[in-house]
Amino acid sequence: MDLDKLKKWYNGYNFLKDDVYNPFDMLKFIRNDFRYFNYWFATGTPTFLIKLIEQNHYFLPKLSNIIVEEQLLDSFGIDNINLEVILYQSGYLTIDKMIEKRRGGIEYKPKLPNKEVKMSFSDILIDFLTTQYNDKIRLQDDIYDSLIDNDLKLTHGYNRQIHLHHRV
Repeated sequence: MDLDKLKKWYNGYNFLKDDVYNPFDMLKFIRNDFRYFNYWFATGTPTFLIKLIEQNHYFLPKLSNIIVEEQLLDSFGIDNINLEVILYQSGYLTIDKMIEKRRGGIEYKPKLPNKEVKMSFSDILIDFLTTQYNDKIRLQDDIYDSLIDNDLKLTHGYNRQIHLHHRV
């Protein structure tokens, strides 16, 4: 077993202390003869996240460079909850850094914790964006490759259609 690979796949959750491996995924990994697999996605698709993103017209690239206040850790009200809080509470985000503000108080820099969660989040978004297509799997692969390669030209033929169907 490759410990570095294991860490990239299933480690990375941080609750203001040490990094933690996802216990559910570790049990599945062991049970499946040490097979690296996206067990996270198999636990269910959180359609409420997509609905929240769509309703609030959330700009997803913003997630890669956000700083959040302390409400990330203690916000439990359902009426006016931020997407970042839901992503944190559902395990899609974890704390990367804790930043003390000069005037007092703390801010947090969240991140996606590991490869498995990055794959799951990407798959949820790609699935949402491609619900209207016949060759959905090919389109999803093209979008994923474009995102990884940071080259949206690869999906140029799809861009107009995607934006007509979904505005995220």
